[in-house]
Amino acid sequence: AFDPFRDVPFLLADSNSSKWIRQTYNLSMKIASPQLFNFLTLGVSGKYMTGLSAKQNDPRPEMDVSKFDIGASALMTFGKHHIGMEFNHSNRREDGEAYQLNNRVTARGWDYVAPGFFREAEFGYYGSLIAHRYFHAHTMGGALQYGFKNDHWNILLSADYTQRVEDITNENLSSSPGTGRKMLGTVKEDKWTGRFVTNYTFNNGNVLALNASYEDKSVDGIEYFQTFDNTYEVQK
Repeated sequence: AFDPFRDVPFLLADSNSSKWIRQTYNLSMKIASPQLFNFLTLGVSGKYMTGLSAKQNDPRPEMDVSKFDIGASALMTFGKHHIGMEFNHSNRREDGEAYQLNNRVTARGWDYVAPGFFREAEFGYYGSLIAHRYFHAHTMGGALQYGFKNDHWNILLSADYTQRVEDITNENLSSSPGTGRKMLGTVKEDKWTGRFVTNYTFNNGNVLALNASYEDKSVDGIEYFQTFDNTYEVQK
């Protein structure tokens, strides 16, 4: 996987160490309006990332990844009080495969389906490990902030929520012609984050600061089992 540390357990692993080569390209933009009606400021942001990662020894995984983020924000100012709102959505795709250049030998591999649970198999021409894997994730989230600032106090309160749903599919047309892609699993993540930041500036210039945060994250997964029905009644 291009990023194996994003709480997705449906990964392929092997015992052959090798140097990973990664290339990443990023493009981003931000647009903000001037203050409207003397209290409202609007903003729009966008990000696009594409990347490639590959390993140099058999089995040779090669992963292509792309991610698009779009966000919108609004800031309302009422004297010393500020209220902010954010909304964001992202779409991430990762397509890849692991293949053998030397098909005369097999390599031991592991197909992870949950933390601590895996299936042991082999890569190669006579191997049993399906090596085509596709990840597709949608993430939506929002945030609400409140700020207050005067000569002594600078206070910020924020609450964030994001939900990510990622589907994982397998494909091995050479060994299962006509079956196409099969659903392997789905991962759903819900994440809540709260933050409180405050600074107090004394008359002599000294500053007393407090930064506190809380995070709650829940990750659920589904593993699918599918069989191909090749009876005549189904095919017609």
